[in-house]
Amino acid sequence: MRPLLHAFTGCALLAGVLTITQAPTEAAGVRLVNEDPAQPVELLGAATETMRATRHPDGRITMETWSQPVRVKQQATGAWAWIDTTLTERDGALQPKVAKTGAAFSPGGADLPAVTFSANEKQSISLSWPTPLPRPTVAGNKATYADAAGPGADLVLTALPTGYRQEIVLRAKPVKPLDVRLPVKANGLKFRTREDGRVELADASGHRVTRPLWREPFRPARQGKIRAGQGRQGRSVPGHPGR
Repeated sequence: MRPLLHAFTGCALLAGVLTITQAPTEAAGVRLVNEDPAQPVELLGAATETMRATRHPDGRITMETWSQPVRVKQQATGAWAWIDTTLTERDGALQPKVAKTGAAFSPGGADLPAVTFSANEKQSISLSWPTPLPRPTVAGNKATYADAAGPGADLVLTALPTGYRQEIVLRAKPVKPLDVRLPVKANGLKFRTREDGRVELADASGHRVTRPLWREPFRPARQGKIRAGQGRQGRSVPGHPGR
């Protein structure tokens, strides 16, 4: 069944890998994972979130590049960890094991926002749910809150390498138009309306930090609530197209 609503989406999924091989060369001053000349070793001096360079025993150097981050550098140890968006419960919330940005999903109830997304320690955005959420069913990187939006209408939160995706999935035809209003709280960020009427998030310096969140003119409801969308079964509404 196609999702009805995408209220917030992170970056696209991994598009592919490009491998480049160079002729034997000297990598002076580049720190290696290990110094065993009989084994391939990574050139850590060239390591990034989207590229890995490996020196082989015969002197060849191969470089792998990805279209988006596939690993992150751990602040505590300086080691690289491969991104793993599998959800685990930590600090009272459901969080991906390893991700470029922070996403924390509610474990159910009304004590925490439905989702809190943070690019860093100083910038975050939280979306609350208008009613207490049920305990979700967790499968991999997805948390499904059954009937959260009404009978037969599930809230599905998906952790992504650089963000998250929010959907309402209909398991049954609604008896009336679906209308969801989400209280939003931004920390270190502000909403900005574009010339085309779409809304995006910007930091204090005015730099955009997200893709446009709505395709229709932004009409905030009272008390800081935002109308997330309304539509029919199988139809995508403000956000991103259904798939």
